[in-house]
Amino acid sequence: MKKFSLIITTAVLITGGFAVPSAFGMPDISIIEANCVSAQSVLNQIQKADTGSRINRGYDYNEILNLMFAMNARLSVNKIAAPTLTDLASQLEHNLAKFRSDYDSYADTLSSVLNVKCTNRPLDFYSRLEIARTARETLSRDVAALDQNIKDYYDQFDIIIKGTGRQ
Repeated sequence: MKKFSLIITTAVLITGGFAVPSAFGMPDISIIEANCVSAQSVLNQIQKADTGSRINRGYDYNEILNLMFAMNARLSVNKIAAPTLTDLASQLEHNLAKFRSDYDSYADTLSSVLNVKCTNRPLDFYSRLEIARTARETLSRDVAALDQNIKDYYDQFDIIIKGTGRQ
């Protein structure tokens, strides 16, 4: 995890230097040309780390969703009404599908940034990098929504169990 954080921090520092606008609101092409190859190297490391993280995170969310479905079924069999839990499981399923779709879009965008010959096409590189940043921010929001779904499910489950007196 520390290595991943270091890679992200380095990428922000390197790519953040591109965001210095000139008088016309355009990035300085010479700064992009001077730093883009090293930025692509860092982005390549991020891509590799993201792939593993996505696989592990996706697996974990899938397992949690399966456990929610199983718990909802068990509550139903025991005649404990839990419509809120059913709704939260459905929300998690929807948000997980969105996460997967958004990750695919992000991965494609990041690949396009890495495939640009940035020293020859610095503005193309920069514009694709901005798109990748936006896609990564979307993923961050997706993960926050998924984590909130899980927390909400846990909180509601706790309320239901306390309400039945079966602590």
